[in-house]
Amino acid sequence: MARRCGLCGKGTISGCAVSKSMHHCKRVWKPNLLAVRVVVDGSALNMRICARCLRSNPLMKKAQPRANAPLRAAAPKL
Repeated sequence: MARRCGLCGKGTISGCAVSKSMHHCKRVWKPNLLAVRVVVDGSALNMRICARCLRSNPLMKKAQPRANAPLRAAAPKL
């Protein structure tokens, strides 16, 4: 699966990490993707969206959990 935002298309970029001694090492910067269930045009979809799009798009709301979905049991407190 591609590491790409479903809305803005932000993906991985490559470049060089440069230390104080100007030593260049190749590295990859990855986007902060979150798998969320969103409502688009009245239907709920599973999308991978970057954190910036999720924060800056006030019209997009998280979908409510399904009515027949099993609930997670609470962890015992120690």
